Amino acid sequence: MSNKSCCLFILPVSIMAMFSVNACNAIEKIPVSLADGLTLPELLSSNVELSDVDELSKLIKEPWYSEIVVKNNSGHKLILSSCEDYFIDSSPETRTVKQYDMNAYLELKVMCEASKLMLSAKPSKLSYLPLPILKESSPDFWPKQLSFITSSAESKRSNQNPELKYWSDVTPITSFKKNSESSFTYYHIGGYQEVGIIGRGDLNNDEIEDLIVVIRDHVSNGSYFNMRLLVLSVDNQQRWSLISEH
Repeated sequence: MSNKSCCLFILPVSIMAMFSVNACNAIEKIPVSLADGLTLPELLSSNVELSDVDELSKLIKEPWYSEIVVKNNSGHKLILSSCEDYFIDSSPETRTVKQYDMNAYLELKVMCEASKLMLSAKPSKLSYLPLPILKESSPDFWPKQLSFITSSAESKRSNQNPELKYWSDVTPITSFKKNSESSFTYYHIGGYQEVGIIGRGDLNNDEIEDLIVVIRDHVSNGSYFNMRLLVLSVDNQQRWSLISEH
């Protein structure tokens, strides 16, 4: 009788231990999260409140606040009115028919790409992202690919120079402004860069939390404007690296 009682006692404890381990694993998962830098809900024809990453799949089909007429690489005109249209009909060579529509198209294009990235992100097990993520010293640690460069030739020279490692090595920052916890503006001679956090999640399947940021490049006196979407990672020694640029 005593042996049977012992077995009856051990079995429930083993099952409880198994459930406990599973519960711990579930708690350790860091969910994919959005930040204020994702402006797609504000670019649609109707107001949409976004509370969950999965809802982005619906927003990709929602109409933009305005149609954009573009030309593809063969010169044919197309009308884009949603992220779904953009993914089907656009290419890197796509340009707006009207030059003054280009900035609006860039904003829509980048936010569509950002939404697609966020939908592909997975929960992570580890995170080395500092708090706060954005700060005055970020240009001294973030990779040089974030620097303000206006030509492909200049970019090539920068990438080939081993002495240039960080953003501030290429673009020395003269001042900065904190717009929010997820948005900073960094000023330099000749222009400024607005950096916004899009969201966080595992983008390269290494189970470590990555960061998606958008950069808006401006010149102080001129019409140059560009937007870039970058995925960054940081390791346990706070070394930042670029995973991809879109």
